[in-house]
Amino acid sequence: MDLLLEILIILLVAKTFGELVEHFGYPSIIGELIGGLIVGNTFLQVLSVSHELERFSYIGILFLMFFAGAETNVKDLMKAGKTSFLVALAGISLPFTLAVALGMAFDYALYTSLFLGTILAATSVGITVRVLIDLGRLRSKVGMTIISAAVIDDVLAVFILTMITGLSTTGEIVVLEIVKVLAFIALFFLISLYVIFPLIKKALSYTNKIKTESGLESIVIIFILFYAMFAEEMYIAGITGCFLAGLLISQTEEKNFLVTNTKTIGYGFFIPVFFTYIGVAADLKQIMYAGIVGLLLIIVAILGKVVGCYIMCKLSKFDNKDSLTVGIGMVPRMEVAIIIANIGLVQNIIDQSLYSTIILMAFVTTLITPPLLKVVLSEKKPVSAEASQV
Repeated sequence: MDLLLEILIILLVAKTFGELVEHFGYPSIIGELIGGLIVGNTFLQVLSVSHELERFSYIGILFLMFFAGAETNVKDLMKAGKTSFLVALAGISLPFTLAVALGMAFDYALYTSLFLGTILAATSVGITVRVLIDLGRLRSKVGMTIISAAVIDDVLAVFILTMITGLSTTGEIVVLEIVKVLAFIALFFLISLYVIFPLIKKALSYTNKIKTESGLESIVIIFILFYAMFAEEMYIAGITGCFLAGLLISQTEEKNFLVTNTKTIGYGFFIPVFFTYIGVAADLKQIMYAGIVGLLLIIVAILGKVVGCYIMCKLSKFDNKDSLTVGIGMVPRMEVAIIIANIGLVQNIIDQSLYSTIILMAFVTTLITPPLLKVVLSEKKPVSAEASQV
């Protein structure tokens, strides 16, 4: 099918189902996912997975994470730091341990079991961020904890992945490779703060001289795409890079103008396309063929994050509902898990059968998160930027 026709169908489905579910008080993201399931692999099969559409839709999550960063108060984010680190640690440790135990119980090789643990340790909170934004909860205590924990989770997952891949190829942990990754990550943040941020502020001081129509919006889009590529070159997920890009923009005087104007193209086009494509690509019929390993992997993926994060939040004096919200918010795996799984497949750490099971797990954990968050947060009122407390 022609790419333009695929995008047309996806956008039509996204807006139709998104509007429909909002009439019933649910976030539009749920409608976008449902619409994608209906026209995709699970039901009607009008659309199928294609590499071109997948790469195109990925731009949507980059926009979303940029907006999340731009709407985040840096002071609130820093206040959540200690709790977020503990939440990230618990959210990695329990799923990792359970996944390794599951792999060993089903006679997978040690490296394969460790790699399985690495995949379940990762988190992809783009879908959680969208729900929190839709429900007005992004800048709440819970929202800041989830975002901070996700950034920390991303960095820790890179280290674990580096160690496991080193073990599988050389039989030992390559210290030099770990130091290299650490250096690149540190360099990424240093360049962002001390080189790119001053350049941004300087460049924005000349905005009144831009004559081309929508010139500023184009600059923001270029910035988003650049930061995604920059982050990936520095061993950091593109979505994390775009979140940091948004944080940098949030510290400029032009923030409101830049973000408000760019949101039109983000929420009007790219973001709905991304979430609808997730529904299209998912094939929930595969659950029937997943077998006991697949079902247990999904259960471990969900419970590992929820229980681990819940316990740590309770120890940090969160109430039951907020603790559960953080746990559910950290459940999605999606693009991070798929990227890691691809690495494992290429390096022959996992086989095609286990790879397919992991992909199914990624989709299931992503699809169940929005409705679960909606249920948990249904009794909580939206938190405004001014009223949010951390």
